[in-house]
Amino acid sequence: MTIWRCPLVLRRPMRGAWRLLAPLSFAIGSAPLVIWRILRDRPSLVVCVEPTLLAAPAAVAAARLVRASCVLHVHDLEPEAAVGAGNGWAGRYVGALAERVARLRRHFDGVVTLSPAMGRELARHGLASSRIHLWPNWIDVRRIARGHDPARADAWRREAGIGDGQRIVLCAGSINRKHAPLLLANAARLLRHRDDLVVVIAGDGPLRADLAAEAADLANVRLLPLQPEEALPALLQFADVHVMPQDPAWDGLALPSRLAGMLASGKPVVITGNADTELGKFLGATARMCRPHDAAALAAAIAQALTPDCPVQARRGRDARWRKALLLDRRRCLNGVVDVLEAVAARQKPGRREWASGATARVVRPQMIVKPGRTDAP
Repeated sequence: MTIWRCPLVLRRPMRGAWRLLAPLSFAIGSAPLVIWRILRDRPSLVVCVEPTLLAAPAAVAAARLVRASCVLHVHDLEPEAAVGAGNGWAGRYVGALAERVARLRRHFDGVVTLSPAMGRELARHGLASSRIHLWPNWIDVRRIARGHDPARADAWRREAGIGDGQRIVLCAGSINRKHAPLLLANAARLLRHRDDLVVVIAGDGPLRADLAAEAADLANVRLLPLQPEEALPALLQFADVHVMPQDPAWDGLALPSRLAGMLASGKPVVITGNADTELGKFLGATARMCRPHDAAALAAAIAQALTPDCPVQARRGRDARWRKALLLDRRRCLNGVVDVLEAVAARQKPGRREWASGATARVVRPQMIVKPGRTDAP
């Protein structure tokens, strides 16, 4: 594919009004290019992605001129997250603006989003339920399962100064406020008497510097840089236990994108969150969930996850995590999204073959996406 890059305004740190200015500047900068490409190429289908929803009006307007169908793929409820961002008159103004922006979704012929909870939120803002289709983010779970790489693992151990007998508690992904990295540092502080484990945090993000400062005096914490995409399977297999702390303010609407890889690795998973959220209902007993904002509970759950199970229990745990991971597999989810896109482009009613958060994958049949001019498997 050809990627066209458009200007936008950024600064460090992205706070306050700057968080609105960045997507607004992208919407303004990309609008001429989007309109030109749609009018020139006259596609049958235009796909927009949220965020940023502010870029959608130009695409929808141009699509209507050439009689193209429009689909919105919602990864994050951008306007809803903005509601309450501020106090007094500022909060009321942001809330009113967010409501107006949310109405833009009604102009799409179909909307794909990540979870039943996000679908209910979209319907609450007036979007017809017949236009909402539920498919979570996907990952190639088989590639993760086959990702064990002893050479890379040894290199990471040498880079981080980890002993051969020490076990790895891994938190991999963006280091941001949503995933509460400082909570993990506080849990590591409570586990510093354990010489047999090391907490490894791999990634980058706006809170990496704060995390490094918080963990500067902890000998049992190691920070690894953001790894290339091809190293992801080996990194996930590098762990003995995966941990994913979360800020409850961001909890409840969708499954974090890093979750699929953690489950596909087969390793035990520890997560902070509430059992009655979308995440809690999906995971069930396949992960250890502990109270948010509770470093002691997180430390205890990590210690429990590192306690060896009997072989039968360990095998059952791996099998249960694998079945959950298959629900998020690329072959399943991406084919479902493609079904929606093709049906909307043909102006047909898409089938309701959708993902359910409480389902259990038992049988998975390999499928191929066949396109004109292509003979290779996806």
